Amino acid sequence: PQAKTLRDEFALRLAQQTSRGDFVNERPIIVYWVDVMGNGPEALRMAQESWKTQREPADAVLFAKAALLSRKPQEAAVLLQWQQDTGYQAPDLDSLLQQIRAANPKAGAK
Repeated sequence: PQAKTLRDEFALRLAQQTSRGDFVNERPIIVYWVDVMGNGPEALRMAQESWKTQREPADAVLFAKAALLSRKPQEAAVLLQWQQDTGYQAPDLDSLLQQIRAANPKAGAK
């Protein structure tokens, strides 16, 4: 019961924020769409938009999760190049990118 109440309260705040166009940091909203609601398409849309200005490892993880949840791993192929360019590695991201790489063989090997 409390989880539903919290989810509903967050959804209301999100709707209010959306109506105002007031997004300072999209990461918590993407987490909400991925982990709470399981809404891959909305999470992917926001993650792609966020990636234009936010390119931290946590953003890469959320972008990859959203793409995989949406069953559109090709949409996150840019992360493979980002990892190659930055050299960033972490077990959680590496696992997600391995799945994206398997779905995008033309995107290049690690």
